[in-house]
Amino acid sequence: MDLDIPNVTKETIEVAEQVKSRLAEDVHSYYTYELRTPNYASRLHKMSSIVSAVDKLQERRKEDSQLSRVFNIFKQDVFMSELV
Repeated sequence: MDLDIPNVTKETIEVAEQVKSRLAEDVHSYYTYELRTPNYASRLHKMSSIVSAVDKLQERRKEDSQLSRVFNIFKQDVFMSELV
């Protein structure tokens, strides 16, 4: 994969790709041999859906925080400011 990410070296991207491949192999081995579940696609789909929902929630909270600052609706929360 040829990604151009600012402040990230090509070597770092290559290592990240290797780690991703290893994780995919480990997940496959775990489901196939440990759990004896050769068809685990539905479970992976559920996990992907959870990740997507969390991403959307995080984006919504970021937008809400920005709007509250723009309109001075809420007192700035230290915890929320660290999330943005």
